[in-house]
Amino acid sequence: MDAKSSGKTIPLVVDLDGTLIAADLLWECAFILVRRNFLYLFMLPVWILLGGKVRLKSEVFSRVDIDASQLPYRSDVVDYISNAKQQGRKIVLATASGQAKADQIAAYLGLFDSVIGTDEKRNLRAHAKADYLKATYGDAGFDYMGNSRDDVVVFDAARVGIAVGPDASARAWARKNNAQIMADKGPIKLKEYLKMMRVHQWAKNLLIPVAPLLDHHLFELQNILLIVGAFFAFSFLASAVYIFNDLFDLALDRVHPTKRNRLLASGRIDAFVGIKIAMALILLSVLITAFLPPLFAVVLVVYFVATTAYSLKLKRWLLLDVLMLAGLIHRACCCGRCGDGHAAIVLASRIFGVLLSVTGVGQTLC
Repeated sequence: MDAKSSGKTIPLVVDLDGTLIAADLLWECAFILVRRNFLYLFMLPVWILLGGKVRLKSEVFSRVDIDASQLPYRSDVVDYISNAKQQGRKIVLATASGQAKADQIAAYLGLFDSVIGTDEKRNLRAHAKADYLKATYGDAGFDYMGNSRDDVVVFDAARVGIAVGPDASARAWARKNNAQIMADKGPIKLKEYLKMMRVHQWAKNLLIPVAPLLDHHLFELQNILLIVGAFFAFSFLASAVYIFNDLFDLALDRVHPTKRNRLLASGRIDAFVGIKIAMALILLSVLITAFLPPLFAVVLVVYFVATTAYSLKLKRWLLLDVLMLAGLIHRACCCGRCGDGHAAIVLASRIFGVLLSVTGVGQTLC
């Protein structure tokens, strides 16, 4: 980067997703769409096949309205932009999100002189964004604020690059080029990923051995292996469901006094990263289930369908919420029968069902 000009004449170009806001607007809107109508889940890959990412963005953004006032803006970035605006600099919002959504956000903030977004012909990311900005402002004719691997090529074309809440690639570029870094909490730690996965909730699955224990078959080697497999299959799938539930609830969590600090709602972990982790957990669960009795796979599928329905709709209804929470924990008792091949203890199962109904009420009202 060679500085061809300096000072107030240089435009400040700001990325949207992950930079101005601690979120990815496409995935946020996609989850709102699927939550509204689950059948849209099957349309997402169709849109990608028909027209790639540009078609996907067009279809998703055209079907979802956003409340610009509720997005997780990075306050330090907004302050930086405001100061540059007061100095007389031109402020440009350049984003791979849809043009209409970018216009809406710019209108809400009132800080941008120009807005450039993805349209039906162009996906404004990475090289496409760099080429557009160079053609408009010249090589090294603008300063750029970005956050991700896609922004590295734009950093290289800019006079000054500023990494905001950077991922590993953007952070490495900034350190190599002694560039300014903002809103950087460092690499995400393992304990943060485990917190997102709700690993502490795996304790509920310790109920799996109850039936074989009472049936005096727990300590047979084959049953121990099956129960351990069942425990991790359920736990991995449960963690995936927790992640998807958080993704469906992003907008609601952000206006909640405590849930707004969750890793996905706060933007600490990117939504797409959450999706990839959830899919990996589902894959692990399926692989483990392949070595378990077929009936266990049926229970697992029912569990996944029920919890997905719970995330999408049922938890909005108090009575069904209670029954679902009780049932989802109660199934751990019953699946001991599926894991070890012996008859479950019906009386014990019913007792746990009653107790866990109370648990469901408590969890719902808290």
